[in-house]
Amino acid sequence: MKANEKNAKLPAQLLARSGYQKKTKCDRCGFTARHKEQMSIAYLDGSNLNVSRGNLRSVCSNCKIEMERLGSNWDIIADY
Repeated sequence: MKANEKNAKLPAQLLARSGYQKKTKCDRCGFTARHKEQMSIAYLDGSNLNVSRGNLRSVCSNCKIEMERLGSNWDIIADY
């Protein structure tokens, strides 16, 4: 396996090891999803290598798109 392939898989491996499970309720807008596929994981500091519990939030697809368009997670507050 090439170094680039290993680096591409690292965030997913770190997330799996952290044990974080997506919620069915959006931490940003409160939307309740029928399916977990409607939810994504947001990293408060923007780094997908930081998988500490204080950095991870579950957000709905609409909020994820808005946050990407705005370029920040400006209105998700850490809950620690």
